[in-house]
Amino acid sequence: MTCSICGKKIEGFGNNAWPIKEGICCDECNNKQVVPLRIFLSGVLKDTVAVVKPNNTVEFNEHKVGLKLKDAQHYVEGYIELLNVKHKHFYLIVNEEGRLKNLPYNELAYKLFGLDAVGNLIVCPKGLFV
Repeated sequence: MTCSICGKKIEGFGNNAWPIKEGICCDECNNKQVVPLRIFLSGVLKDTVAVVKPNNTVEFNEHKVGLKLKDAQHYVEGYIELLNVKHKHFYLIVNEEGRLKNLPYNELAYKLFGLDAVGNLIVCPKGLFV
């Protein structure tokens, strides 16, 4: 059996890979990506942003004083666009020129939020974006 996230051989029983992918994942992907994303999406981490990447990985970054414009531009690798999506807990931010730059499709953004996004997606708790 192989991990549906990284493709490595799974030792033992494996773990549910949701919400990153369908199927089963290895312990490493479960510990580094799946469980942290589940915790993040619960709204518990008020000072952390998630950067959802087109390669189905998620990077978590702590911002004690808030997410600043410069940091958001760094994460999306360009100018930012705050999406007009009504979400109870989060702002969703993408590269406003993503389609013009032919950035790769972000399948995980679609699975999590129903967005047809390209490039990196920032998921920022409301109140953290300054």
